Order: sequence, then C-alpha cells, then structure tokens
Amino acid sequence: MDEKFSFIKAYQHNNELRKSFNDLSKTIHAIDFEDWYENGYWKSNYIPYSVFDKTTMVSNVSVSPMQFSYDNKTYNLLQIGTVMTKESYRNNGLIRGLLHEIELDYQDKTDGIFLFANDHVLDFYPKFGYKKYKEYEYFKTLDCNTSKIAERVSLENKANVELIKSAITSSCPQSEFFLQNNMELAMFYITKFMQKNVYYIKSQKAYVVAEENHGILYIYDIFAPNTVNIDKIAFAFGKEVKKIVLGFTPLKKETYDRKEVHEKVLTLFAKGTFFDNMQERYLKIPILAHT
Repeated sequence: MDEKFSFIKAYQHNNELRKSFNDLSKTIHAIDFEDWYENGYWKSNYIPYSVFDKTTMVSNVSVSPMQFSYDNKTYNLLQIGTVMTKESYRNNGLIRGLLHEIELDYQDKTDGIFLFANDHVLDFYPKFGYKKYKEYEYFKTLDCNTSKIAERVSLENKANVELIKSAITSSCPQSEFFLQNNMELAMFYITKFMQKNVYYIKSQKAYVVAEENHGILYIYDIFAPNTVNIDKIAFAFGKEVKKIVLGFTPLKKETYDRKEVHEKVLTLFAKGTFFDNMQERYLKIPILAHT
C-alpha cells in the first residue's frame, strides 16, 4: 500500500473515523449508519476494513461474521458488504488490498464467504476465487376470504421496539437457512427502511416484517417463539392477498413454487466449503441478512 495511506479496521467507536465512513457511505450508497450506531446495534457484527488518507476514509470493505443453522448444523459464514472507494482514489488497487487483509484474518475460520455484487463488477470478484451462484425465491398463490387482523406496529413507541427486539432474540427458526443472533442486523432494516412494514399477529404470537403490493404479500421475515403456519400469517393480512413471496427459504419447501432469482444488483458470489453444494440446496440468503 502507498505510504500516504493507512489501513484501519474495527474503528466504529472512533467518532471522527466513523463520521468519515458515514460521509463516504452516504455519497456512494446513500446510507447513513450513524443512527444504527447510536441505537447500540453496530457492534462486532459489522467490521469496517478501511483505507484512510490521513483522517479521510477513501476506500472500504466491511465484513459481517454470521452463524447460520442449516440441516441441524451451524455454519460460520462471512459476508462482505459496503464496498466503496472515493472516486478520485479509484484504480489504485485499494479494494484488492482490503480483500487480501480480510482473507488473512479469516482464513480457516469460516465455512464460506459471500457477497452481493451489482452488474458493474461481475468480472471483478472471480479474480479472487469467488463463483457466481443462483438463488431461489419461494412463492404460492392463495384463496383468502378472511378479514385483516394483522396489526401494524408503531416504532415510535419505545416499548414496541423493545418487544420486537425481544421477539427477534427469542425467535425459533422460521426458515430452513436461518441466521442466528441477528437482532442488530434485523433492526437495521426495521428502524431504517421498513418502519411501516412491521406487524403483529396475535393468534400466532408473531412479529412479521412484510409489505403488500397489488395483492402480493412480500414476507421478509417472521419472528415468533414457536414455528408458525405461514399460510395463516398470510391470511391475517386479509382477502386482498392473492399471492405470497418469501424473503427466505421456508421450512417446508415442497409446499411452495420456486423460481430462480434474477436481480442485476443482487448477484450472489461466494466461495468456501458451505457453498460447494449451494445449487443443490435451492437456498435463498434471507433478505434481512443482506449487509
């Protein structure tokens, strides 16, 4: 690395450096992580690896260590995200250097590394041993004639926020490929982009992150102390719902239709032993697990 640059990682508790991170993130990705930090959700679950020119961050790759349960086993996976370089510092190999540092830190410590790439960099990650993988989306049509009983939860009520956090922490797996210990990441979505998409279904004792659009109910995640019946969850949103689309892999895949996901901005790249049989498993990385 050029002598004028410095490499710093895991500096999120440094106010000055974190501000520089947020400034670039807002410019490149239109995302500000400050409120997530101030609310106590940014801990060791999201680690920035950054290049600084003095106190100005000019390039970054963040990593999120994750534990997923699948087929009665726990897998340690690492997700790469928030890849960005200030425009005037590009084409200096900074991202390449950061990826090298990450691999040095996590070699032999994970069952796999994955990331989501946009269509402008599809040729970049294969240079580092990453392969493109298919993901699958699960859906089904419904014949519903019930009234809507799903109650929208106001996040302006602090007591509700605490109840949601508790529900996430204590939830049993509602999906075949389940992200463990995911409260902080789930709250990133719930408190930023999905504030109006949180519902409570009393009969199922379930908090549901969902969005209804023209008769299609997109269920992003479900948090409940016991395994829920997803059809009943859908029926709770009323007779307008004609189809459900899941943001995760259901426990009973055989009861759903399945199609390959085609999204240019969310191409899955991965490497490691867990992903060797990824295509045969017909899995989907949970929407609320994306970083």
